[in-house]
Amino acid sequence: MQKEFALRCGFQIFVQQTSVKPNNSGNAKFACKKLNGTQYFDHETPPEKLKCPFYMNVNGNAGQWRITKANFAHNHLKFVGTAKAPCAEGIISRSERAMRNTTQQIVQLTTLVETEMLPTHNHSTASMSGTAVRKVLKSKGADVSSSAISRMKQRIGDK
Repeated sequence: MQKEFALRCGFQIFVQQTSVKPNNSGNAKFACKKLNGTQYFDHETPPEKLKCPFYMNVNGNAGQWRITKANFAHNHLKFVGTAKAPCAEGIISRSERAMRNTTQQIVQLTTLVETEMLPTHNHSTASMSGTAVRKVLKSKGADVSSSAISRMKQRIGDK
């Protein structure tokens, strides 16, 4: 739920801190993931010292999560890696290394596999081979690694 929210808002998050209690309840703190080439609004501080102020503390019990504390502010451009050429601001030059939002790409490819392959495999990933998934994705123009295909199948199986 939190990761989907972040992707829709144009950034990525990661679990910065977590704690699990014996009764299957727990807490987690999500922070903004620093993507390669992210352009911060503060031009004075060196990029390696900059940190986005965004965070989201959540508390979960029996699969139900609720936000307990959050700061939704960002100090950088969002939607980085979703365009072919990242935008530049003022005198900041574009990064030499092209950026990719791989999380977003995997989500879209997983949806493609779900809609095109899953119905022919009785809505189960058990009979779906990685080679077959790779061929379908290759025919659509996507070159995906074996580990990415495995993650896709796992994500589909978890639903």
